[in-house]
Amino acid sequence: MLQEGTEVMSWNWMAGCKPTKHSGIYKTPTGYRVRVRAMDPKTGMLKGANREFEGITLEEAVVKQAEMRGTIRAGGRSDERARERYGDYATSLFKRKLGTGELKSAKSRERWAQTQDGHLIPAFGDWYIDQIRRGDVEEWKAAQGARVKKGKLSPHTVNGWLRILLTTLRRAIVDMDLEYDPTKGIRPLDASTWHTYTEEEPNSLTVDEVPRFVAHARALHPATLRHAGARSRDRAATVGAPAPAQAGTDARYSLDRRRAPGTPLGDQGRSDGTDQDRPAPPHPTPF
Repeated sequence: MLQEGTEVMSWNWMAGCKPTKHSGIYKTPTGYRVRVRAMDPKTGMLKGANREFEGITLEEAVVKQAEMRGTIRAGGRSDERARERYGDYATSLFKRKLGTGELKSAKSRERWAQTQDGHLIPAFGDWYIDQIRRGDVEEWKAAQGARVKKGKLSPHTVNGWLRILLTTLRRAIVDMDLEYDPTKGIRPLDASTWHTYTEEEPNSLTVDEVPRFVAHARALHPATLRHAGARSRDRAATVGAPAPAQAGTDARYSLDRRRAPGTPLGDQGRSDGTDQDRPAPPHPTPF
């Protein structure tokens, strides 16, 4: 080992090299030899590098010299980081999450895939990760917020997409060792005034629609309806005849979970804070 080191030290790398107009770059019979010195941030001392490249031009040798100098100044890490587009990175991240089990349920896997494919990749797929800025994310969020104001989207839905976008970008920052963080200061949409369910229950069936719905459901899922009817009959048999109502109470209403048995009418206010009574639900009827 010591003898090998002596042979290396006695080797004259200048043999066969001719200086060029660029300092540290020498012409060889097959290409160019490039030599650089730069400050190593790990030691705070100058560090040198000396490499020979075959089949390159002088202009390419100048580029190689700059790359070698940048590698030393970066502490030995190459500045030639592979730039990835958002779409490619999101796909690779999804595969890694599947492999590591981070997306445990089928629902979470489906939500992640649909959000990326349907909403985020169409918006950012062709963008290089390191070129996505905070303003770009805010602009995308504002566009979704406009759709929320028109009633086309729920803010909760948009915030779900936003969480996946921010998670993807934060993972990319770590994986690519990026200095700029486009997710910093990004806040979700305000959903405090959004009512998913209202007092009017617009999605509820009307009295006239219930028979048609049950008939259609029975035709599509006869077994399910038979089981539901059996459970309803069993419940009715277990409950039996309603107990005699006390003064000021409605025995039938005690079957509804929103009011405890024996609670006088009028004591149960509406969820919005008013004192109007809800109408008593009808007695359960088997299908």
